[in-house]
Amino acid sequence: MGVCYFFVGTVFGMAAFPLGVALAAVEMQQPALARAVPIAVGVVVLIADALQFSAWKARHLACCREAPGRGRTLPADAGTA
Repeated sequence: MGVCYFFVGTVFGMAAFPLGVALAAVEMQQPALARAVPIAVGVVVLIADALQFSAWKARHLACCREAPGRGRTLPADAGTA
């Protein structure tokens, strides 16, 4: 299982790195963009934090806790995870 996480992380990293390099090059050319990027990153982080407490996430977690085909709900603890 750890190999899968490593592989997926590597693939996403290989895609994200060139995008980051390109964005950094554009930021060096455009000072206004360089000032806007930290604000945009902050907004994205705040949205992600708000998502953690949303009803949407709670519904999806509840679906994940249901044991398939058995009709019972698994406990929400670290051992089950």
